[in-house]
Amino acid sequence: IGTSLAVLWSEGSIVLTGCGPLRLNDTLERVSYQAVLVAAGVCVFCRIAFGQSVSSLLDEYYYDDLEEITTLQVKVAEILAVVGVAGGFIALF
Repeated sequence: IGTSLAVLWSEGSIVLTGCGPLRLNDTLERVSYQAVLVAAGVCVFCRIAFGQSVSSLLDEYYYDDLEEITTLQVKVAEILAVVGVAGGFIALF
């Protein structure tokens, strides 16, 4: 979730000011972008290959042994990863 928020912060700064955020380290920004791309790729792969989201796959695999907050965190991470990738395309234009 944190990496997605860093990417959204970076993209918001790019849209508003034309440059990245001043207080975000370049290495952290690069790692955040890579993590969001991997997370979004995993989400898309699971939807194509298994026809389910990552959170529903985890629920099915662990037979509802996971806490509800864990499932909620995975859902939020999925949504933020996809929003981060979409925001990257918006910031490019």
